[in-house]
Amino acid sequence: MPHVDATQTKDNLPVCEFLIRRNGRYSIRRRIPQDLVAHYGKAEITKALGTSDPKVAAQLCRTEAVRLDQEWDAIRATTFPSPCLPSTSPAPLATPETDTTVRASQILAALRAQRAQASAQGYQALQEWSEKQTFAMQVDNEVLQGGFEPVYGSVAEHEAARNARRALLTGENAMLLHEQPHSPVARSLTPIATVIGLWEKEKPRQQRTMDAKRTEIQRYSTMTGIEHIESITKANVRAFRDQMLAAGFSPKNTNKYLDSLRALLNFAVSEDLIPANTANGVKASVSNAEDELRKPFPLDVLNAVFASSIYAANARPAGGAGEAAYWLPLLGLFTGARLEEIGQLHPNDVYEESAPDHSLTAWVIRITDGEGQSLKNITSRRRIPVHQMLIDLGFIEYVTAAKAEGRHRIFDQLKKNKYGKHTAAWSQWFSRQLRRTLNITDTGLVFHSFRHTFKDYCRAMEIPEDVHDAITGHTNDSIARKYGGNYPLLPLVNAMAKYQVSGLELAYPEQPRTK
Repeated sequence: MPHVDATQTKDNLPVCEFLIRRNGRYSIRRRIPQDLVAHYGKAEITKALGTSDPKVAAQLCRTEAVRLDQEWDAIRATTFPSPCLPSTSPAPLATPETDTTVRASQILAALRAQRAQASAQGYQALQEWSEKQTFAMQVDNEVLQGGFEPVYGSVAEHEAARNARRALLTGENAMLLHEQPHSPVARSLTPIATVIGLWEKEKPRQQRTMDAKRTEIQRYSTMTGIEHIESITKANVRAFRDQMLAAGFSPKNTNKYLDSLRALLNFAVSEDLIPANTANGVKASVSNAEDELRKPFPLDVLNAVFASSIYAANARPAGGAGEAAYWLPLLGLFTGARLEEIGQLHPNDVYEESAPDHSLTAWVIRITDGEGQSLKNITSRRRIPVHQMLIDLGFIEYVTAAKAEGRHRIFDQLKKNKYGKHTAAWSQWFSRQLRRTLNITDTGLVFHSFRHTFKDYCRAMEIPEDVHDAITGHTNDSIARKYGGNYPLLPLVNAMAKYQVSGLELAYPEQPRTK
């Protein structure tokens, strides 16, 4: 693979990496591509450049390197039905009088087709082809600066090729060239699936995130029938939005799909596969009511949850992961923690902590990103005093039993999904429990509603905002809160002692609950 900037001359000029020096004279030495070794009967080519001047040698080396690329392309074209890599050279000039800008547009169309062919062969082929184009653009520039004679045809052809490659590699004037009259050079279209693959390699993401985005973009292709990135227009993006809404998707959910499509198109623009992002400005209108989908639990719903057979009759439904069905809703209500934060707890994450002056000792729950645990962000790392209600219900005894049994996690019946989340399946079970068992039809009420509920009751109890932010791990714009270490234990304990859910009715079974 050619690289122009591999070494430098003493004048700090770029040197062709194939340049070698023997007895004060320079030569070019290049390895012959594997698919052409049999044709040449040898593995490399060495050719004297006839100079001892490093600057002249660098120019001649680059010229000869481009000539060799063209020679190899020509051999492949006559020897193989399908070349292993697309050509690096522009197609011949249509006529000697062809305008440079029109010619650049023709070359750009040809280069895009070549790039699509390389892309279809895989990431490595595309990378090699792109590096060759960068190398060729260096040669174009040197011809235009009078460094040496044209390699193909004329100076005008080099100017057109330079402008086309620059548009392809940097985006400069890409729109101008794209708007030229239709070129006689046929252009291949790039499958959306290919662009997704390149996008994933360019910026690796969590597998769960990428799987979701791929699914969302594939829905666009399924609903519109569009399979190539160049075929995506603003009109069919709007049609997709309207189809999603007509199919019953909420405006907010529809916008999530549009966001994924827009992100892919931004990548395609940056790679010069398309001139502009046609999804920009297309969105579904979201009402203020829908924008607040997750709501706090009303008191009657809380009472329905805690009067269910799980609490009233020690029932442990399939899917509830044993004691997790009992404890996770209680922990959500009395800690304000996120579901995954409490679902991934180790037994050692519940312990007694003392104030620095030993004036206070309290049971706390540590929310951290230890072994096999993850957090939403750095401010989520914290500890939460255990509410007296949880202590009275036996949470400390339950944790102590988990330690004695040597459990790795407090709720060890929760099973991780392929993305490493412990509570994904349980969350779905809990939503079914709300909808089907308790007949709570408001889809804005989910497990996360416990977190909203906790914040609302903290405000009702006039607990200071910075204190309940410290308990829930919420970020805040206040600069003062960014200084210092752990939040002091005393105000957290005092806040938890003050916290109560007035009117809460928790059912108790006639027989004690089995630990």
